[in-house]
Amino acid sequence: MKISITKYFQKIHLPLILIIGSLYISLISNYLGPPNMVLTAPVLFVGFAMSIYLIHKTKFFSQHFNLTEQIFFLFTLIYFSNLFIDTILLPQKKILTSYATSGMLLLYITCFGFITSLSVKNKNNFDEKTILRIFFFLGTLGMLIALPAMKNVVRGVSQYDTGRADVGEGLNAITMGRFSISIFIIAFYVFLKEKKVSYRILSVFSMLLCLLVAALTGSRGPFVTLALVILFFFLVQKNTKNVLRFMVVSLLLFVLLKGTILNFLESRGASIFIRMEQAIYEQNFSGRTQKYLDALHSFQENPIFGHYFVLDKGENAGGHPHNLLLEVLITTGLLGIIPFLYILLSNLKKSVWVISKDAPWAWIHLLSIQYILASMFSFSLTKSPGVWILIYFVASYNKNILKQADSKNE
Repeated sequence: MKISITKYFQKIHLPLILIIGSLYISLISNYLGPPNMVLTAPVLFVGFAMSIYLIHKTKFFSQHFNLTEQIFFLFTLIYFSNLFIDTILLPQKKILTSYATSGMLLLYITCFGFITSLSVKNKNNFDEKTILRIFFFLGTLGMLIALPAMKNVVRGVSQYDTGRADVGEGLNAITMGRFSISIFIIAFYVFLKEKKVSYRILSVFSMLLCLLVAALTGSRGPFVTLALVILFFFLVQKNTKNVLRFMVVSLLLFVLLKGTILNFLESRGASIFIRMEQAIYEQNFSGRTQKYLDALHSFQENPIFGHYFVLDKGENAGGHPHNLLLEVLITTGLLGIIPFLYILLSNLKKSVWVISKDAPWAWIHLLSIQYILASMFSFSLTKSPGVWILIYFVASYNKNILKQADSKNE
């Protein structure tokens, strides 16, 4: 039997470049010992090569591009121009040396995100059900492997850095928290959509596992993000049956497993509840407020074209502002933030339509919303290829996808 390499790539491509690839790279690095980057480089290359192949096979450049896509390309040009100038042509102060000297690496990772994003334009060429199951099974297995490997590591000097577990270099507390919530959202979608009891039981197990992993990281952002995504989903779908089913199962599990879960978290030294109390009663946000103020001051130095792609003054110099909008603002100024805001608002409108219609790839739209919300608390465009991929996935979505999917099912 002749096997189509294109169809094979289309089945494994999206999981590889979004979550599963980087998750398993870090797990292998943790258990077997090779440095994370030694494993990351070849997998990035494979994902990049697969993307180029799919772009070529789908005749990407001969296709129609909607307005949001066109603005996405404009923003990409503005962002890459600024990043190239900041990291290659005009590396700044000594405190930023580590960023300037790794400028080529940052450019490569960002370029990887952009190029791979283009490969997901032709969604009807992908087998949605197979890809969802690959995400679900490999994601759940990844969480299961990661759980015993998580260890409390103090990576900062603040008392608020204690009680936060990660899985080594590639899966710090923030990244691990984001991954666990992504897998939770996928399991949540499987629970609602799959009719087989076995899938629903496994999805409940997966959701509990993801919540345990997220709690061990001690990160508050993932839980805030998850609550907002679930609320958004139910408000948009207006499906009372799904809301009741999920709430009943959640309440039963909470009553039955509350003691066991709390004892487990306590035995592992998890600080999630303490850190939530600090945020509510002490207004402690791990220095985020100062980072935001530093970003606004940086923006004021060159509000039109952007000042620098990282903070360059104060105690946070050399770091990112931990907010996607502020990062775009200091990197590209008003010239970049205006088209970027248009893209986000246009994508939000599309996601509302897709999820309300229960259209194909609704779960990817939920992941996109999760990543955008999470980016308001942490991570950056230069280090998160998944953000580029998800933004363009939604931007290139059109209603013809629903019509073509319906015609396939007839």
